[in-house]
Amino acid sequence: MFTFDLPTQTDFDEDDIRNMILSRRQLCTEWPDALHKPSNPESNWSVVLPFPNTYENAFLTMCETNAHAHHGKGRLCLFLNGTEGDADAPEEVTRWVETVGRPVAMKDFLALSFALDYDREGGDPAKPQTMIGNLRTQAKPYGGSAATSQTIAAAETLAKRCIDFLAQMTCYESADCAVAMPPSEPSKAYNLPRYLADRISALWGRENLTPHVRTIRPRPSIKGLAISKT
Repeated sequence: MFTFDLPTQTDFDEDDIRNMILSRRQLCTEWPDALHKPSNPESNWSVVLPFPNTYENAFLTMCETNAHAHHGKGRLCLFLNGTEGDADAPEEVTRWVETVGRPVAMKDFLALSFALDYDREGGDPAKPQTMIGNLRTQAKPYGGSAATSQTIAAAETLAKRCIDFLAQMTCYESADCAVAMPPSEPSKAYNLPRYLADRISALWGRENLTPHVRTIRPRPSIKGLAISKT
């Protein structure tokens, strides 16, 4: 297995979406033992990850280390070729595990699906909000509230955090545009996803195609609907 420039997007259909079992992981808090030392000198080092979705594409596009991928029991096992007898794992792979360990990876059908962080620490709703979760709360008015200077300041900080993320996660380097999901109420003067797409595209040097994707009339917010009704 060798690296390539573009993440691979596998085919999926409506039945796949309706039957998918979603999952998410943040390696640094939920999967600390990704690197595995070989049990004998004749074996290779390996990286074991909670699922192949997103992680496999991220590895292939971010690491030049030659590896063999194996999918088993929902896990992704990357056997690092040529590391027999090595005292340590390749430095590049160690850095990669640390880099992808901070964001939250999603098990879905997208080629790459990361979030900056959980809304609550470790994804536990009983714990305090993370810094990213708090910024999102400040940057997204609810109940028809108008955006304030504090709202915009939080959104700007969030956009810069996205740029920092993209600088680290080079698996997104091949993306040539940014697009925001259109709001359920198209008449809104301020919408956080649109603001982020505009700022990220400007700071990252990509085209913003958000104006080409829009909702013609108001629709119910999708976040509260069951999959069967979407």
